Amino acid sequence: MANEKLYNEVLGILKDEVFDIINELTLDIFVCSDQGFVSSIVSSIEKYQTPNCILQVVPKNLVVSKAHIKLAAYLTFKAFEKNRNISRKKYMELLLYLFSERQIGKIIEKINRFGRPPYLVVLVCKDTVDAITGILRRSNLELERCCNRLESREGKDPLEADVDINTVKAVFGMQETDDIIKAVLCKVSSLVLQA
Repeated sequence: MANEKLYNEVLGILKDEVFDIINELTLDIFVCSDQGFVSSIVSSIEKYQTPNCILQVVPKNLVVSKAHIKLAAYLTFKAFEKNRNISRKKYMELLLYLFSERQIGKIIEKINRFGRPPYLVVLVCKDTVDAITGILRRSNLELERCCNRLESREGKDPLEADVDINTVKAVFGMQETDDIIKAVLCKVSSLVLQA
């Protein structure tokens, strides 16, 4: 109960100060089951990066919502703007925020231990949808041929509907919680306080 009150307070602050800004980010997500295709993206991930966009691949079962991705991306962009980034690469910094962790080795360990297919190929930009289309076209990244675009149904976040609660609790070191999505968003935002 005390945690629920804290979550609501933190989310209230986030909503007032951050959610309007993160909703300005453009997000495109593809769900990919082809391990070979995913591995090829990961091995050449550097070539898909631009100053205002981040492309990253993560196991779908370790992400709780689109807001989770957007908040992590916002904090990544902000860290680079303020020179508070831990990693030299935005796509690595995004992983640090997504998993609320300050060490990339621990993230890789968590992904290897808990992650499973399908994978999300996440492309988030500070620019418009045209930036995403341009990146996909310039890089010859055949996401639309090899993967499925994640679509919202009836205005609902499809990632929230598929949350693997037990895995997420293990990855984020959580005990019991009434609302796993709120808890993860609070955990992600707390990484800023650790800096």
